[in-house]
Amino acid sequence: MSDYQVEDGVEIPPITRTRDNVIYPFANMSVGQSFMISVDELVPMFSEEYETEIAKIEAKMRTASLRFTKAQRGAVKFTIRQVPGGVRCWRVA
Repeated sequence: MSDYQVEDGVEIPPITRTRDNVIYPFANMSVGQSFMISVDELVPMFSEEYETEIAKIEAKMRTASLRFTKAQRGAVKFTIRQVPGGVRCWRVA
């Protein structure tokens, strides 16, 4: 027998994702502009967590930039690099 109870009449909550919670300024950038997320403020530079944290930030920023590019149908393009102290994103097209 199953431990799950099947129920009727439970309403589906609305989707809570909105464009208001965008944390990166992709829409406000022109070609040649960049922004940086400083990892130094989050963790000490030579700590064990530094490399892990910088990789997480880079991955999140890359995913967000790809989603934004897809939403813009390829009209924009970004490149992301690890730089001393953090991760930087440039708009290149």
